[in-house]
Amino acid sequence: MSLSSMLASLKGDVNGKIDDIERKIQRLKSAKQKVENEQDTMLEEIRQLKKPDLNNNWVGQRADEFDGKRDDVYLAMSYIGNLEYPQYQSSIQSKINLLQMEKTSLHGIGGLVGEASKLFELGEDMYDDVTNKISEIKRML
Repeated sequence: MSLSSMLASLKGDVNGKIDDIERKIQRLKSAKQKVENEQDTMLEEIRQLKKPDLNNNWVGQRADEFDGKRDDVYLAMSYIGNLEYPQYQSSIQSKINLLQMEKTSLHGIGGLVGEASKLFELGEDMYDDVTNKISEIKRML
């Protein structure tokens, strides 16, 4: 394989990985938005759960049982809506951040491919420098 074809292949590999990461980031952002929307819906349902206030209007064993079950549901939903959803969103954001760091690294590697291409364009005198740069890039990938 010639140096020019190796450089073109490396450039294609880097660009392909960057495109793949960008697609993953977009899917994660979309998923995070959907989770945020679900959380907003759930938090509104939680606010509605305590309505109507039963006060002294409804008394007796059934009223006590109903109010107890309603409190249990309220607590369970509050836990999910206020703790589990944010933890899940944080997990998604962490994955996004890692992918963005990986993408930044790949852009740096793409810069090295560009440097190697410029060295190659300088001619035969730079052959060793180009092959060394290619070896460095392959180690990074």
